[in-house]
Amino acid sequence: MRTFTKTLMSIVLTGSILTISACSSSTDNGKSGQQASKPDKVSIRIMTRWADNTPGPIAFRDRIKQFQKENPNIEVLNESITDESAYMTKFKTGIASGDLPAISQTWGGESFKIYADSGTFLDLSGAMNDDKQWSGQLLPLFENWQFKGKEGIYGIPAEFFAVGTFYNKEIFKKLNLEPPQTLEELLEQAPKLQAAGYIPLALGAKDTWRGGHFFNNLVMKQFGPQKIDDLASRKAQYDDPDMVALFKLISDYNKAGVFGDNAVSVDMNQEKALFLSSRSAMHTDGSWFIGEASSSEIKDKIGFVPFPYFKDKPENKDNWMGGGGGGYSVYGKLKDNEKEAAIKLLKYLTSVEYFQKQEEVNQGGVYPVKMSPNPNVNNPISSDFVNAIKGAKVYKNDVPSYDKLPQLLDRVRSSIQGLFVGTSPDKVGKEIADEIKKSK
Repeated sequence: MRTFTKTLMSIVLTGSILTISACSSSTDNGKSGQQASKPDKVSIRIMTRWADNTPGPIAFRDRIKQFQKENPNIEVLNESITDESAYMTKFKTGIASGDLPAISQTWGGESFKIYADSGTFLDLSGAMNDDKQWSGQLLPLFENWQFKGKEGIYGIPAEFFAVGTFYNKEIFKKLNLEPPQTLEELLEQAPKLQAAGYIPLALGAKDTWRGGHFFNNLVMKQFGPQKIDDLASRKAQYDDPDMVALFKLISDYNKAGVFGDNAVSVDMNQEKALFLSSRSAMHTDGSWFIGEASSSEIKDKIGFVPFPYFKDKPENKDNWMGGGGGGYSVYGKLKDNEKEAAIKLLKYLTSVEYFQKQEEVNQGGVYPVKMSPNPNVNNPISSDFVNAIKGAKVYKNDVPSYDKLPQLLDRVRSSIQGLFVGTSPDKVGKEIADEIKKSK
């Protein structure tokens, strides 16, 4: 969930404001022979995290430009921000002030229900029913935007993701190693990789979501999806011994240098740079990294395998962090013409045609629509990825995203970040448990 960080905040006003003229004809007081007046232009804003210069975001911006070219009466202001923290700050400020863009990238989850209940975001099921040609192409990945006791769908998936391990084949071959299948193998290989001058698995813990994603994977591989449901229903607690044991595992890996000498000083961009410069042997990331990896200078050296599982829990090896990733939600306070324009743009950005373009520029990948693979795309990294997820049994997003407390995602990630600066696993568990207790 979606979720992912960088210290660099960039606000991209891509495509900026394009002015458009109207195309329909109307008459002036019904009088014939008079020049038809132009309908009012409508201006809408969109905010996502696709603002950097990797292939996917570039294609996203190009798509908006194309939309404006085809719809000259709609003005689109792209306010996308790459940095997660900056994005969430702006999103929350918009919520508080009642000044949200027409379309926002959201990740849903149980805490999102308050926005559905309050009418902050539109129920999109009506638009889906009205246009089956469009909605029939979408994969059924709406779980994050559907809620018990609440009718409707409050977001359209823009990503289908799964998180696994990209690895440098050349490094592993040189050291006569195979990419780790289990977490025990990862720990065994770490000293050999370090002795050869490599970071085993660089992690940009300066961005809180990086430690959060590592934790999500550990939960899925150790306990499976039921544990996530139990935490959300309070049958399980974050300070239970089994959860503290997972926090301790992250702390132990950090102390052993698996993530590098000082992971908390490294952000996501630096983490990727370490991997793409062959200084880190592995990099955990989602399907959205395929495009960047495939356009890198070491693309021929990169392979992909599932996130390692626990040797004594083979029954959980096919559990993945993944599913519907970020999606689009439409602001519920729009005027009729703004709503119409927003829905039109929403469809444009979730069409098969758009994702086929994404597949082309990313040279592969997986997408949230029903489409056949492009036979002209021959990308070994993408092929590795597709093969790896064939055995997947269960996908689950961020563990706290299933919790009803909106602030729990930030709490869990921030507390886990503490493990990289010496906070004890017991204290991390207690911090999270206390956050839940004080909300009662």
